[in-house]
Amino acid sequence: MKKKTWGNWLGIIGTVLIAISLIAYFTVFPLYMHDGLTLLVTYKFKCLMAISKYSAIAIGVFVLVYFATWGMNSEEVRQYKPLAKVDIFMLLFLLISTISYFASPYKNIGINDERDSFFYDGPLWGTKGWCMGLVLILVMVGMYFATSRFFKYTHLIWIPILIATMGIFVFGIFNRYGYYPVEIKGANPSFLSTIGNINWFAGYQSVLAPIFIGLFLASKKKTVKVLLGVCVYISNFLVLVNASDSIVFAFVAIMFVLFLLSLKSEEDMIKFCNVMLLFVAAEFTVILLESVFKVKRTMVGSIGEIFIKGPVPYILLVLFIALRFFFSLCKLNKAKYPNVIKEKGVKISLTAVGAVLLLYVLLIVINTATKGALPLIGDNKAFLFTEKWGSNRGATWMCGWLAFKDLKFINKLIGVGPDMFYNAIYGSIDAHTLSIKIFSDQRLTNAHNELLTLLVNVGILGVVSFIGMCVSAIKLFINAAKENKYMLMFLLSMIMYLANNVFSFEQITNTPFFFFVIAIGASAVVKEAKNVGTQAPQKLTKKR
Repeated sequence: MKKKTWGNWLGIIGTVLIAISLIAYFTVFPLYMHDGLTLLVTYKFKCLMAISKYSAIAIGVFVLVYFATWGMNSEEVRQYKPLAKVDIFMLLFLLISTISYFASPYKNIGINDERDSFFYDGPLWGTKGWCMGLVLILVMVGMYFATSRFFKYTHLIWIPILIATMGIFVFGIFNRYGYYPVEIKGANPSFLSTIGNINWFAGYQSVLAPIFIGLFLASKKKTVKVLLGVCVYISNFLVLVNASDSIVFAFVAIMFVLFLLSLKSEEDMIKFCNVMLLFVAAEFTVILLESVFKVKRTMVGSIGEIFIKGPVPYILLVLFIALRFFFSLCKLNKAKYPNVIKEKGVKISLTAVGAVLLLYVLLIVINTATKGALPLIGDNKAFLFTEKWGSNRGATWMCGWLAFKDLKFINKLIGVGPDMFYNAIYGSIDAHTLSIKIFSDQRLTNAHNELLTLLVNVGILGVVSFIGMCVSAIKLFINAAKENKYMLMFLLSMIMYLANNVFSFEQITNTPFFFFVIAIGASAVVKEAKNVGTQAPQKLTKKR
């Protein structure tokens, strides 16, 4: 057995330290509750900061020792070349957020508030009860670079994470039907499990659910595949009963992406059908529970009901059984998969969906401009963009835009400070008036649209850097998935998070996980590049 060098030991130590931090973030943090639902976000944020503090100390000391005693030569640095664009936009996002903090007109708000000596209202820590300030951005970006550089990816990292996540999901399902295996102070139908209200839970689920799907698609061992299939089924069940419409939209979005990525291969289409049949199984489980056993949910959504009531479940059942049978025959060379679909299916599908979305937007614009004069859809709320559109998303989007419109030119570029949306609303007469009209004295801390919220908080430059980071990471994972199917989980997680946040928001139980998933995915890309012999690091070279 070859003796390990100091470089080998450093690699092991770095991986273990970062693995411990990641597991703590993904397990302890989402499960943590101090006093039931009372001040849930405040206590969760304290937990997050405690994990971050000890992680920063341990990883910081390790990095200092690493570079002081070992370091990286040029060949080792080149292994991270595939991450270059993600790195650049990640740093730009941090830079703009930092500049936005220092230039924020709200920097000293609450700084002398003695109610809590740990953090206060303001762009450094974020609005109380939301906590999405500069400190959290530093944590997320710092963990990205630490994980992508010093964590040697292994599938084993997901075992404790998925166990904790599945426990949270199952607990959420029980809660939706009014059962509480563990008593939670302040429990009510709008809150699920240990995460928070349905929108917060949807955000959490949008990041973690695709991990189950990606691992299920890539798994080869029968036992592992069955276990992951059960996890996907439970996750799909929760999509249906959460009562959040945004999570249903996000699920449809990743299924469409998965469909596009699967079109060129009979084998991939079989796997896609398997995922959809697990969704159909979840649909019929809900139908069975509620129509036969008369179990009632404590809250229902709107879009999710389409997949539970009426003909849709039966149509999907027949469709995907037939498709799976057809593609199985194709795989056995007993049927012919048309080449035109393989070659042009993606373009045709994108064109069709794009046309439908464009038509919908045009109908909304025309119907709204004519005050509902269009026949058939005139008085349909879905086709009238008013304050009430999309469960008041119309109002939140309008408030966000009005607040941005009233900013000074410099603040349009760099924003008013991380997590200062609430203050910006008060700084705009029009936005504040609309907010009071629709939401009375409730605080509006975001626009229920991530990009619009970022536009106010960190400005145009912050939004551009965030989009650049996301697009670069998505391209990275698409390319990586061509060789390693498990990379799909990172891609699908990003897509589902972003799709959910078209109508929802960034918060502490989804956005940190979004950054951490990108970080873990980046470490996996580096590992696979090394495994195929491209830009491999030279960890076993002599001490420099």
